Amino acid sequence: MKNFNLFINKFMLIILLISMVLMLNTENFLLKWLLLEMSTITTIVFINFNNSNKYTSILYYIISSTVSMMIIMILISKNSQIFNLNNFDMNINILFQIMMLCKLGMFPFNHWMVVMYNKLNWEDIFIMSTFMKFIPLYFMINLLYLNMLIIIMLMISSLMIAMMAKYYNSIKKIIACSTINQISFMLMLMYFNKLMFMYYMFFYLIIFYLLCYLLNMFNLNNKIDMIMYNKNNINNKLIFIMFLIHAMLPPFSSFIIKWFFVNEIINQIMSSWWFFFILLLSSSIIIMSYLNLMENSMFKFKFNYNLSKTNMIKNFNISMMKILLISVNLFMFQIFYLI
Repeated sequence: MKNFNLFINKFMLIILLISMVLMLNTENFLLKWLLLEMSTITTIVFINFNNSNKYTSILYYIISSTVSMMIIMILISKNSQIFNLNNFDMNINILFQIMMLCKLGMFPFNHWMVVMYNKLNWEDIFIMSTFMKFIPLYFMINLLYLNMLIIIMLMISSLMIAMMAKYYNSIKKIIACSTINQISFMLMLMYFNKLMFMYYMFFYLIIFYLLCYLLNMFNLNNKIDMIMYNKNNINNKLIFIMFLIHAMLPPFSSFIIKWFFVNEIINQIMSSWWFFFILLLSSSIIIMSYLNLMENSMFKFKFNYNLSKTNMIKNFNISMMKILLISVNLFMFQIFYLI
């Protein structure tokens, strides 16, 4: 049975990769829609074969099928303009944007995605956060031109989901929020520079795979697991560094990816400084959530709560690190805006 599941997973992954290649090389809308549905079916198969709990696959099926039916109904109702959604009236255009945001799990339609991530294993989370997002993203940018409404919706989603991540103790829920936050980055980059998006996606895929691999290997799912995991100090540091790399902080090489993204944003929408500021602010809040998870790895203390002085020093150090993090991001914002 295990070998059969492994075969199914590999087979579905091959189908997904073929679908991605076809999506990149076709101009036919109906084929793009079929590829979008194929990615949905592939996701459901992945979830069913890797999880005994079928709630997640049913939830994903209901959301995806509802959105897909709405999309095809919108396009059929406007049959004469089926290849140019940007000529639709404003109400239809807004409805289509909302449907795609729901499909991607963006705010305010993020709750189903966070709940689903919390019930998936790390292998499925990796697939859902990388390969499964490509086709819906590409489908969206090929049908909708970038407009102020999309920018505002992405900014609200990025900021609100980052604030929600602060209140979670589940690593999987925080990763779900981080993925939704990354979708805003990826979507904007796809609109501005598709080649740079490919580079961004490639490096993000490698980094995220390594992070999921470590979390799966050490069976870490909640903050309490991070606190109790004291077997190997080297492993703790490795996980901590991996989180920092995933957050794309300097001096790690992943920061170069974010640097290129920031430059591209500035070149394209130089006047929209508030857009750049919100992106940096949401990234900082997500990083704070990572630091909150990694308190035990950053500061190795015995669990003796009678030592109030030690706890005060620990809390002070954490607060100072968070303040420093915000200061660095604000400094970067000022430099790039002046440039």
